[in-house]
Amino acid sequence: MGITRELAAFHLDKLLEEGLLDVEYRRLSGRSGPGAGRPAKLYHPSRRQVQVILPERRYELAAQLMAQALEDKDSEPAAALDSAARRFGEALGVEARRRVGRRAGLRRVLGTACAVLRDQGFEPIRTFRGRPCSRGRAR
Repeated sequence: MGITRELAAFHLDKLLEEGLLDVEYRRLSGRSGPGAGRPAKLYHPSRRQVQVILPERRYELAAQLMAQALEDKDSEPAAALDSAARRFGEALGVEARRRVGRRAGLRRVLGTACAVLRDQGFEPIRTFRGRPCSRGRAR
């Protein structure tokens, strides 16, 4: 794999600490008694069931933004993509303002903005005055 034995052992031990591997010590040579050498440390997958859930990927949105950027012949590609993403974000802002109405407090505005972002597949994390909000509410 192109890594040192020490680095491999480090990562195997980290997996062992997390309960993803089990270990046993056994002599592989079949010899026993004095002079038979130290037993080998053998790793194997644990019986622990692990499930990993990753956020949904929105490849279609990325493709749409890139396609819009490609249509802009007058700008550099990075600037055109930035512009397309900015327009998308502004459209989300318009949608959030439409949902929240005219006279809404800060908590409702933030909650609505988070809801609009979640509807688009984002995972917003609300903060209030630089601190994370508890249970999605401003403190």
